[in-house]
Amino acid sequence: MRPTRAGLGIVAVGVVVLALGRIFGALELYFLGATLLAAFVLGALWHLTLGLDLGVSRTTTPAVLRAGTPAQVDLVLQNRARRSTPIIELLDRVENTQGAKLHLAAIRPGDEARVSYRLPTRRRGPMSVGPLTLDLGDPLGLVHSELTAAAATPLLVRAALLDFAPVRATAGHDPVAEQHRHRALAVAGEEFHSLRPYVVGDELRRVHWPHSARSNELVVRTEERARTGRVTVVLDVRRRADGDDEAFERAVSAALSALVAGYRGGEAVQFLTTGQTAPVEIRNRADLERIDEELAVVATTEAASLVRTVEQLGRSGRGGLLVPVTAGLDTDTAASLVAARRRFASVVTIVCSDDLEAVPDGVVRHDGTHDVAAEWARQIRRRGVS
Repeated sequence: MRPTRAGLGIVAVGVVVLALGRIFGALELYFLGATLLAAFVLGALWHLTLGLDLGVSRTTTPAVLRAGTPAQVDLVLQNRARRSTPIIELLDRVENTQGAKLHLAAIRPGDEARVSYRLPTRRRGPMSVGPLTLDLGDPLGLVHSELTAAAATPLLVRAALLDFAPVRATAGHDPVAEQHRHRALAVAGEEFHSLRPYVVGDELRRVHWPHSARSNELVVRTEERARTGRVTVVLDVRRRADGDDEAFERAVSAALSALVAGYRGGEAVQFLTTGQTAPVEIRNRADLERIDEELAVVATTEAASLVRTVEQLGRSGRGGLLVPVTAGLDTDTAASLVAARRRFASVVTIVCSDDLEAVPDGVVRHDGTHDVAAEWARQIRRRGVS
């Protein structure tokens, strides 16, 4: 509990008036000074007897935050005390911003109030929201208290997701693509796989009626089909000499979008950055979620080479569709990508710099000015992988 500026002024004026009343022997000054000091004391007693009991919850919408996508924080405050709350000033701190300052009218006993504010999601990466503090003032504005109502909430803003068309890749030069037979679970497929509980939206023709009758619970068939194609996405994490962070942000977004496009196409998908020695297989939604979270915090590094990574992938004979994603395309890198076509059925390169003078064959531009989704669809159609 602390006095406000008005409270300090009232106390100062009250003391001065009392002193003047003593000096001049004026009863009116004594009475005025005592009234001013009494007002301050009453304000302090009001705070001490406030008995505030608030339940506070904080939620973010949507649940998965993405860079550049509108988001908001919803605060719900429930008054669990036996008296109404005063007017409350809320401050919810948001990392790297001034925070959200809101004013809330009095809440009657048993009622709740809801307030919302926009959450900035301009950049991917971790961020913190909170703690939430409440600033309470007495009716005269002479004394105020600051209370912490909710702790900080850690959040993760993931890379923006582009609307890339799904990819259906071919085995290419992969000699064991048919033997591995990576499989994707689906509602409709080629072979019966297993049963799972029915959820809203499932087709009734997929319901397994005999098992549903025995278990008294609707279950549906999940089926699988062979994945004979392969999509390999490589993210170039080299630190550019010009320090163009925006180009790298676009590259991270494009790499994630290419992964999702391959996964939606039902093919075997693998991912690696130029700082890794071996690709990571994405076999299910959990694997894709894990890569999504890793890309939210990935950073550039000096010790990385797209040329070396592509050459290593070519020697392993993985075949299928290769999707290198880079913030900049130099002569050596362009030559290595042309050479990679001998080992892969198709190569589609996504270049995210805005200084690309000539557009080589098989390049998708993501420089912030071109329609990257349309260029992606056009390139994969030309290569017969859509």
